[in-house]
Amino acid sequence: MALLFKEMNWFPFVSYTDKWHIDETAPFDMQTDRLTERLLEVTDRSGAYTVRLEWHPEFDPDGGFHVFLFKKTEYKLEVFGTVREDVVISNLYHKDTRDFQQLRRYLEECIYLVNLLSTDYVKWKEKFRGKTVTEAPYLYCLVGNIVNYRLYGEDKEPRKGVKVFSAGTKVYCFPPLWGDGYESIKVIGKPKDSAKLITVIIDAKHVTNWRLQKVYNSYVVRTMLGNGGWKMKQEAKAIIENMVKWLPERTEQAGI
Repeated sequence: MALLFKEMNWFPFVSYTDKWHIDETAPFDMQTDRLTERLLEVTDRSGAYTVRLEWHPEFDPDGGFHVFLFKKTEYKLEVFGTVREDVVISNLYHKDTRDFQQLRRYLEECIYLVNLLSTDYVKWKEKFRGKTVTEAPYLYCLVGNIVNYRLYGEDKEPRKGVKVFSAGTKVYCFPPLWGDGYESIKVIGKPKDSAKLITVIIDAKHVTNWRLQKVYNSYVVRTMLGNGGWKMKQEAKAIIENMVKWLPERTEQAGI
């Protein structure tokens, strides 16, 4: 095991492949033969999560390290009486760097995420919270607030907030999940009768103050990554920045 990885507090794994031969003290252009595509691959004990370190473009000293976290989901579908098995690989995390210290930080973030995603949340808080990285990793998320008054029924009667959330409640909004033009959306927020976050589907027109935000909340991060939400990838930021340009036109509220 390379020294760079040896002192990391790895999750229990079923496979560990280490092809790291890079000299941290030597320039990259003096060791191009060591800049291979697959440098490290670690799969957790369940086989669902894999941390992978690659160099791209391969053998190119002007390239860089790329850190990924993949999730494997196995499905069984019955079609006309025949059971078909399928496997879907999702890319939950992707960051790149040429700096060794930053590389270590990214790998530690992936370890944090595997523990967060693969452990019961209550048990995770007891065992891992605040003990794995100096600062929890964040994801870019689309965030908004519930309108003060919505228009209800044919008579456009003003009603405060929505059925589940009070007016002004902050909601963490999922990316588009179905083809309705982002009219019905999945969100995470605190309901009227509880301090615990829940996930529900509401109308996008009842959300205002749309914005891009870095989210560190471990529950939100876990829920997003585990349920088709925003991923820890740079392209998520660009998508959200574009969405907040046109989403304000979607908001509908009573002028009270």
